[in-house]
Amino acid sequence: MIKKIFSFAVACTMGIAGWTQVEEQKSDTTEISLGDLKVMVYEDPEAEPDSVKEEKNRIFHSGGRFDLGMNILFDANGSTDMTGDNQWLDLDYAKSLSWSYYPFDARLDIVDEYVQLGFGAGFEWRNYGLANNVNVYPKMPIYDSTLTEVVEYRDTTFGVISDQFDFSKNRLRTTYLKVPLVLEFNTSTKDSKSFHVEAGVIGGWRLGSNIKQKFTEDGVDQKRKVKDDFNFNDFTLDATVRVGYGDVTVFANYGLTPLFADGRGPEIYPLTVGISILTW
Repeated sequence: MIKKIFSFAVACTMGIAGWTQVEEQKSDTTEISLGDLKVMVYEDPEAEPDSVKEEKNRIFHSGGRFDLGMNILFDANGSTDMTGDNQWLDLDYAKSLSWSYYPFDARLDIVDEYVQLGFGAGFEWRNYGLANNVNVYPKMPIYDSTLTEVVEYRDTTFGVISDQFDFSKNRLRTTYLKVPLVLEFNTSTKDSKSFHVEAGVIGGWRLGSNIKQKFTEDGVDQKRKVKDDFNFNDFTLDATVRVGYGDVTVFANYGLTPLFADGRGPEIYPLTVGISILTW
């Protein structure tokens, strides 16, 4: 998979290089031609020279962003109360944390710096700490009419609550490549004095998933880690809203696509709420 991602990145880079030209670079400022479009890239927006204040189509690169949040699950009725077959998905919120890092996080001016198009790329790690003593299975056994023999296994994720083990740790984790696209509104051109609101979407591609469990058996501490897709959706789309002042921003990301693939698990939608920190 890493080779495929690397090859894809190289191909994209070579393609862009064919019609992209860097015309001038001065200290923290680079002028780039993208076909008929010319953009100015400033590594530090606060250091922007007065002589280019009126320059159009400027891209500001923030230098990176770190998000820390808590995960919440909703059923098909919009309830966080997991009942019936969904009870195994009750969460321990203190252990259901999410963190994201966006090494590439940029803004393109639409109306000076008051209205901007935000985009980037990064990685997200989501943890779902299961509150009950649950064993999670990615394949559901289907029995014959006598209920004595298994005739097939279906790709359907389900959980079984059991008192066999008392788990001190029981955590599902998914890892994603994330690509956000947002529209941002600012009240000032100075980041440190600006109240800002963002709204948009975040596309995601699942890179991996696993479950990690810790428990005691016959007086001996045990660890178990299983890597599987657990029928999580490979591709995700989240609606995102971000509100903040200066460098402090709070956010909410709600899944427009269900957590599990259609028909391969409970119809559950994730929500992540948290705080964002710029790293420059």
